[in-house]
Amino acid sequence: MPYEEDPSEEMRDRIIGISEKSHRKSYYPQLKQRITDLEEALDALSESEERYRSLVENVNIGIFRSRYRDGGILDEVNTAFLRIFGYGSKDDIKNVLAKDLYEEPADRQRLIDMAESQGKVEGQTVIMKRTDGRTIIGSLSLTLIRDENGQPAFMEGVIEDITDKVMQQEALHQANRKLNLLSSITRHDIINQIIALKGFLSLMEREGPGERFDDLHMKVSRTVENIERQISFTKDYQEIGVKSPQWIQVNEAVFNSLMTVDKATINIHIDVGHYQIFADPMVTRVFYNLCHNAIIHSKAKNLYIGTEISGTDLVIYFQDDGVGIHRKELLFQRGNSRSGYGLFLSKEVLAITNIDIRETGKPGEGARFEVVVPHHQFRTY
Repeated sequence: MPYEEDPSEEMRDRIIGISEKSHRKSYYPQLKQRITDLEEALDALSESEERYRSLVENVNIGIFRSRYRDGGILDEVNTAFLRIFGYGSKDDIKNVLAKDLYEEPADRQRLIDMAESQGKVEGQTVIMKRTDGRTIIGSLSLTLIRDENGQPAFMEGVIEDITDKVMQQEALHQANRKLNLLSSITRHDIINQIIALKGFLSLMEREGPGERFDDLHMKVSRTVENIERQISFTKDYQEIGVKSPQWIQVNEAVFNSLMTVDKATINIHIDVGHYQIFADPMVTRVFYNLCHNAIIHSKAKNLYIGTEISGTDLVIYFQDDGVGIHRKELLFQRGNSRSGYGLFLSKEVLAITNIDIRETGKPGEGARFEVVVPHHQFRTY
């Protein structure tokens, strides 16, 4: 049987020009070089795509794409987006609509209207909602993508969680306001005390030795003590706002606050769970004051420090089994003889980050101080 060339080989030779009978075989080195160049270009493209994917996945800003019409979130989201909104994987957002991520769904329509008229919106501050119901403050930018017919098709966007940044700015503003207020009040009080002191000294110059002189001398001593106490108070509140508010572990703050109190006369029971609160670092000083007051004033045998959820708030309580508090209206007043400046200063420190403090115990059954943390300022770990 005569030799017949394999049609597939003939076709291959015809395409790439390497047949011994083809004059195109001279093109083979150029074709081989082109193939090599193409392979190198593909490798470079693959490497570039991998670098881009790594960049997108590792940035701390959420990236996403949603359908224009119904707001359905597509698979084009990065890890930061999932983390910001509390989702575990892309599968968890398949049925999520963009409007569900807004605290006020109408905000999405407002931003879409802006994007339609301007093409995009940048750096809009919006209250967003995580899957666990907790709200965050986001800085959102959107770009409207149109199809080949010029009709709106997708919304591409990036979002940054600026909750901590905004809360720190607000806390700094509050701290400055309180420092100015406290400085003004203290300066006014000291000036009044100095005026009284000068008056007493003037009277003493006119009085000779005797009962009247001794009475004036006692008033002078008390006035000097008041001035010393007020100056000492300025040393305490000058620390307000020195450090930015931060997320603080409650159990760590409680244990640190107990390091310098006398625990020999009272049994302390602690069960605060695994919570972090956004507060001024001086919150440790607040916890110290509450523990110190219970030990010094309550005549209690036990002090219970714990946490509980009340509505949407976290309550950190300091409860003793002592004599309780009768005149509660004086507790947080500045200069109250029982609490001194401790409770007044504690309330001011907590208020910097909108945390409240109250006393809810029953007289004769013990005191209960509650530190009330708003829902957006605590989290578990």
